[in-house]
Amino acid sequence: MKIGYIFPAVVGVAGIALLVWFIASGAWMPGH
Repeated sequence: MKIGYIFPAVVGVAGIALLVWFIASGAWMPGH
């Protein structure tokens, strides 16, 4: 298993998903 390739990919996907969720939640609550 190429952990050196899989790990950064998983972290990248999780980071993007978290960023999108953060922006979406911020869009729903502009006051915050």
